Amino acid sequence: MVSVSSTGTTTVKWSQGYNGGVAKTAGSAYPNVNPIPTAMINISKSNYVIVSEASYTYKPLLGWFFKTSFNLYHQNFYLPRYAAVICYNATTC
Repeated sequence: MVSVSSTGTTTVKWSQGYNGGVAKTAGSAYPNVNPIPTAMINISKSNYVIVSEASYTYKPLLGWFFKTSFNLYHQNFYLPRYAAVICYNATTC
């Protein structure tokens, strides 16, 4: 979950890694590598944005076109339904 300030600054509220994934550090700025789109930040100022990321190293089965493994990555952004913070556990609220 990412907190968006009234000025548009994004900060990680909490993060959870899954199946070997590395969680973002709570309290740190949200990375600029794959930033939240400006339109999403503008409509969520002083609220929160839920960010989901998935990555996978794909190795082709037969390798006719792709001979080596390559990384697949996807990112989604969601707005909380009632604009309230969503707690992961009691320590994040």
